[in-house]
Amino acid sequence: MQDGIKRTIEVPLDDRSYLIHIGRSIFQEIGAMSAYAGRHVAIVSHPVIWKLYGDQLFQELLKIGIIPVPCLVPAGERHKTWAQIGKLLRTWAEAGLDRGSAAIALGGGVVGDMTGFAASCYMRGIPFVQIPTTLLAQVDSSVGGKTGVDLPEGKNLAGAFYQPELVIADISTLNTLPRRQMRSGLAEVLKYGYIQDVQLASQLTNSGVSLLKSTHREWPEIIARCCQIKSDVVQQDEREGGVRAMLNYGHTLGHSIEALMGLGHMLHGEAIAVGMIYAAILGEQLGYTEQGTHQRIAHDMDLFGFSQSIPALLYDQEIVQQMSRDKKSARGSVKFVFISSVGSVSLPIVTVDSTQMLKAIQTHREIYGESREK
Repeated sequence: MQDGIKRTIEVPLDDRSYLIHIGRSIFQEIGAMSAYAGRHVAIVSHPVIWKLYGDQLFQELLKIGIIPVPCLVPAGERHKTWAQIGKLLRTWAEAGLDRGSAAIALGGGVVGDMTGFAASCYMRGIPFVQIPTTLLAQVDSSVGGKTGVDLPEGKNLAGAFYQPELVIADISTLNTLPRRQMRSGLAEVLKYGYIQDVQLASQLTNSGVSLLKSTHREWPEIIARCCQIKSDVVQQDEREGGVRAMLNYGHTLGHSIEALMGLGHMLHGEAIAVGMIYAAILGEQLGYTEQGTHQRIAHDMDLFGFSQSIPALLYDQEIVQQMSRDKKSARGSVKFVFISSVGSVSLPIVTVDSTQMLKAIQTHREIYGESREK
């Protein structure tokens, strides 16, 4: 796909099907919401993104007869809370939104998760549209209908499966994305290569650090490929009862690191990068993953500037305890996704006990970082 050519991916879910539009400078695609002309539409964003793109979106909505209601939330994972959801819902009620209204998420994954969750609750459900402005959101969190908020005990422990009506991934918004955020999103892109597309994984490593520039000519094709993989998986398993679990590769340890470090201290992709190395080590120890896979993944992470180490200030046992609180855990054991080799996921998912998790943490420390025993 040449740069400048729009790509459209369908997520086929019967009466909940929707389209993902991918391209540069495609904000005008919001015209697809003309069914809401004359109605109130809440735009949820945070101040930085609103300053960059809010007025443009506001004016586009006015052109098609939509009455926009801006709703700004604080930026950052630490604000993805019940309190902020409550504020959103009250703002919508005060503005007179009804069942014929809709909500738009203009921002990254935090804004998308909160908007989708609030939309699933308000009036028992109103439509919402995703306009993701980060790489992480464009390739992953805006697609598939996972919405939610964090609890003090862990990430995304409260939420709902609630599909958007439309996703508009305007790659031009990545031009203002900080380099660290761009790299964070790249971890999720690498994940898609590891679980299902060895050619994508090779394409990414061959392109190297030049991918940290949003203007790289391959981004439209890469984003479309990630969205297609996720669409295929979600079509098979919308509510994560089986194969959709593959999308969580590296996330069990990654989410635990995020929670223990304090949500927002490490970016999602930075934690997932470490989690994917760990998952490969654990998979190798249990015989599910080809030997040496963790070295390939660690090489990729080093190439793009990710840390390979589990943070030294975290104790091994507290990490195991946090992983045991994962929403996919059961009776003290944790379900893990493994790959058999780069580009090939190993299914079904595997239940792992605390002794096995601890051993893999210790091995990870020995190879990639300082040990921290209580």
